[in-house]
Order: sequence, then structure tokens, then C-alpha cells
Amino acid sequence: MSGKNVGETLAGLLPEGLDVVGKGGQEEEFAYVVVDDGQGESLVQVNVQYGMGDVAGQLYAGGETLPDGTRIAVQQGAGDDRVAGVLMWTVDTLRPGEEGFRVVISAFNNGAPHAQPSRATPALTVDQLRKMALSPEWDRLR
Repeated sequence: MSGKNVGETLAGLLPEGLDVVGKGGQEEEFAYVVVDDGQGESLVQVNVQYGMGDVAGQLYAGGETLPDGTRIAVQQGAGDDRVAGVLMWTVDTLRPGEEGFRVVISAFNNGAPHAQPSRATPALTVDQLRKMALSPEWDRLR
């Protein structure tokens, strides 16, 4: 899956009221945007992977399973052990099926890796990240 398509999908799923002030990614599977809602920059990144079904028990232990079989794990905590005060909120999903299709979206309270916090909390809530990660838009890239 091309990083360009992943990035375009990520940007298209952002809630209204956010200005995209930066973006990038890798050739495959990973992309990010830096958004600003007027309260400071926030890095939002996504990883899209296949073949993750074999680690589902480990990754989603204690998480939630939706009626369709999609597994969800949510994490909120420190986002960088090298920079005090950086927060990372993550919603990690695994679609049912043999291909082990995983979408992981994280938001930070800083605008770049290893940067000082630029705001108190990430610009996106866990509920917004969840909605984005579960979007059927990702399935169109499969």
C-alpha cells in the first residue's frame, strides 16, 4: 500500500477545524500530518499493515472486539521517553480476515518527533482517532 495513498486517506479523514501545516511519510504503509487547531501543532500518524493476525492475542489483549470481529486497543500515555511531557494517544485496530489488516492511528501533543510539547493534549480526541481508524475508507485501499 503506497504511503501516498495512506497519507491522502489520513488527511481526508481529519475532523473539520484542523489546518494541515505539514505532511509526509514513507514509500509504503506509513504517513503523517501535522495539524493545528489554533492551540498548537499536533502530529498525527498512521501505520497500515498486513499480516498482523498472528500477534492479535498479544496486541489486543484486554481490548475490545466489535460484533464484526474487528479488534481495538486504545493507549494513552507518554509519547517520547526522551522528551518530558509528550503525550501519545493511539487507537490500534485489526480487521477480521486472513490478511490481518491493521490500522494504527496516533496523535501527539507536539508537532514533530522528539520536539517539546506545543500544546497540553493532542489535537484529536480518542473518539476522533477511533472513528478515523475504523473508517471504511481504509478498506478501499486493501
